[in-house]
Amino acid sequence: MNGFTFANGNQTFTVHLIHLKDTVFEFKQPTRTINIKHPDGRIETIVQRGMTDRKGIIDYATGKTTWTSEATDRWLDYPLTPIAGYTMEVKVDGQPSTITEIPLVTVNNNTKDQTIDVSYLGEERNISVVYKYGNTVIKTDPLNGRVGETVATNISAPANYRITNNPAASYTFKAKKADNHDIIVELAHVTHETSDTKTITRTINVTDPSGRTTTTRQVVTLTRTGEVDQVTGDINWGAWSTGSWPEFTTPTITGYVPTIAVVGQQAVTSTTADTTVNISYLAADQSINIIYMDGSQVVQVVPLSGQTGETVPTNIVAPANYHILNDPASSYTFLPSGNHDIIVELGHDIEHGQETKTITRTINVYLPDGRVETIKQVATLHRSKTTDKVTGESTYGPWSEDPNAWQEYVPANIPGYTVDPADVPAVVVTADQQDVTVNIHYYAQPKPSVPDHNHINDNTHAVIVPNGGNGGSGSVDQSGADQLNGNSQTSAAGRGQDQRLPQTGAKKTSQVAVFGLLTAALAGMLTLPLKKRY
Repeated sequence: MNGFTFANGNQTFTVHLIHLKDTVFEFKQPTRTINIKHPDGRIETIVQRGMTDRKGIIDYATGKTTWTSEATDRWLDYPLTPIAGYTMEVKVDGQPSTITEIPLVTVNNNTKDQTIDVSYLGEERNISVVYKYGNTVIKTDPLNGRVGETVATNISAPANYRITNNPAASYTFKAKKADNHDIIVELAHVTHETSDTKTITRTINVTDPSGRTTTTRQVVTLTRTGEVDQVTGDINWGAWSTGSWPEFTTPTITGYVPTIAVVGQQAVTSTTADTTVNISYLAADQSINIIYMDGSQVVQVVPLSGQTGETVPTNIVAPANYHILNDPASSYTFLPSGNHDIIVELGHDIEHGQETKTITRTINVYLPDGRVETIKQVATLHRSKTTDKVTGESTYGPWSEDPNAWQEYVPANIPGYTVDPADVPAVVVTADQQDVTVNIHYYAQPKPSVPDHNHINDNTHAVIVPNGGNGGSGSVDQSGADQLNGNSQTSAAGRGQDQRLPQTGAKKTSQVAVFGLLTAALAGMLTLPLKKRY
């Protein structure tokens, strides 16, 4: 019904509705992930994905869906391999399971994703650590663990014994019981000595840089020794005992290094001859630092090494993004003591550049034939930029302006149409300007009314469309009358919505009035000769 003429009295209308329904499809990919942790630590992952779907009818009024058909898929079965010496443990979605193989499963849209974790636990194994003196077992310690597990042997000699072989500090248990063997620790008796006396001398001569020599004599008294077995208590007398000359530390002289800094402790036996050790001094190694300073902040520290009295190049180079302000020495001579660091004063390198930004005005012209012509006016602004290359901080100059980019745009005049807006003015673009989009529409101009069929009510200024003018009862559209009289207060966007039909086929009230006018005009022109329009 496009129109209605009210009669005397109130009337009731009944509107019958039906639910809007549609066919829907649901697709899912239920996934089963199998994670197998092997005894060697490798993790093998198998991902099984099913492809399922179902078809149904959705009732948009109730929001409910009735499923009418369903397509299923399968997760294939997957065998689990037992490993000798290991117990297999299986968890399904984190819960322990007794399954020994992963079964074939039919999946549908209601099937949830599943994770199966498989691991192997080594079986218990045990060996012994056997301590032996010759063919005699002194003691036995058990050593327990699981297949694949490495444990510490914690081997230590019993009291008054010492270990003569090299037993392993750890042991890894094997899968086959027959492949696990006891660890044998071979022992010997600990002994101590007694002695008779004999003296042997070591003479140490130290000559300093001035040529003065200082002599130190070290005298050792040897004894005739016997060997006491600490296990049995038996004593086996032997040759002369051994002694030692104590460690000698050469005196320190600043700036110099002795040829022998320490004369080590030396064992002395009955066959050791008297010994003389001569020591002198060489120039010592020296070092300072070359410190690169940015004001009070240390930027870089570079060590500089040499020897007492040696002159070396400093090889001073400014770090990246700096330049040197002072005049540090190109070489340095090391003193015996009192060497000082070299300070290099630095300044920041400055970079001068320019920043650019663009601001765009986009003009979309919606033509009557449905085409859209787009004009882009791009303004480019500039400003200077000065950057501290050390801190990265930048300072900027003012932005420029672009008076030429956004020129005035006047859309073309098309007969029979009104364009809105009729003019896009020129603009001087500044840094504060944002991107802008201007939409221009063409609106069909209404046909003039035909006096024989329509008239304008003098009191309401509304267009009156008689019965039959639009295929229904007469109607009044005040807004349509206002538009014809130029009184509309709607924006360009509003006019565009009033005069253009959306794809749904709904009609605005103003369009009803316009269509009534057009129908009446056409009816009045039936007696006129037809003209071809372009």
